Amino acid sequence: MPQAPWSASAVEARAVTALLPYAGNARTHSAEQVAQIAASILEFGFVAPVLVDERGEVIAGHGRLQAAKSLGLETVPTITRAGLTDAQKAAYRLADNRIALNAGWDEALLAAEVAKLQEMGGIDLALTGFDTGELDRLLAGMEPVATDPGNGPIASPAIASGDLPGNDAPQDDPAEISQRVRERFIELMRAGLADAQSTIRPVPGVPGILGLLAERENASIAIATGGWPETARMKLDTIGVDHRVYRLCTCADHPHRHGIITRALECVDRPMEGAVYFGDGVWDARTTHRMGMAFVGVAAEPGKRERLEAEGVRVILEDFTDPEAVVGAAEEAIDRVRASA
Repeated sequence: MPQAPWSASAVEARAVTALLPYAGNARTHSAEQVAQIAASILEFGFVAPVLVDERGEVIAGHGRLQAAKSLGLETVPTITRAGLTDAQKAAYRLADNRIALNAGWDEALLAAEVAKLQEMGGIDLALTGFDTGELDRLLAGMEPVATDPGNGPIASPAIASGDLPGNDAPQDDPAEISQRVRERFIELMRAGLADAQSTIRPVPGVPGILGLLAERENASIAIATGGWPETARMKLDTIGVDHRVYRLCTCADHPHRHGIITRALECVDRPMEGAVYFGDGVWDARTTHRMGMAFVGVAAEPGKRERLEAEGVRVILEDFTDPEAVVGAAEEAIDRVRASA
């Protein structure tokens, strides 16, 4: 039987500053995903080395390298694969990311594993990379909804090497690890919002439409977000929205997205019928769909509309600059829910 040659070097700790991210890397890593990888590193250790060529240019592991930088790590474990042609490296970069997306899930076994993890305790289920909405579905035994391969759960790095030089993975309890990730994420968010080159941009028209709706006697407003209270307040303050004016519901109110939305409805004393959730995330759409709540998608960034449409969202706005369009979208979303009841 033919044997594939093992031509990679041994694991070696190298300085983060000595590694060169590939300029043409087509795989994107959102701030949320980098935070997930960072949390995984803190919990399990840096267990999947970054693959580099003989020049130190990254072949695979850009997300892990970004997470290491966000955690302030000075060194990371690496494996050098020398001798590949430029074409081979380019092909492997694509294959390393794409082939994993071609896999599927045995839904019954997946649900059983998630339930077993919950029963065992001591592990934050968010460390699996699954969103709270998907975890809720699995634990409730619900059927899966349509998914976009590009938005699937990330694979956790996993090859044990806890004693690698420069790997300072803590052995703290989960609560302490969660607090460290929270504090670091808040620090990064504050720095990102203060950076003139930041990619964090407000959706046009938000302050204006909030002020307009607040003046309507038949409208009540609550802001529901899966983030922490500190980061939610920072983002609102950055776009000129006084967070003290509105009821802010976050993961501090409930660990799951549907619970946060339910809490927001309770805070403004509104039933779900007649309420509308405005959001830009796939998981916003999935959660409100399962709850039977009207949803308006917001597609202010490239690619957002396509992802929302793939989830079955039919009412989508680009921004909030046209108040009549916003009110009309809300009414249409409510009518669609009533028609499907």
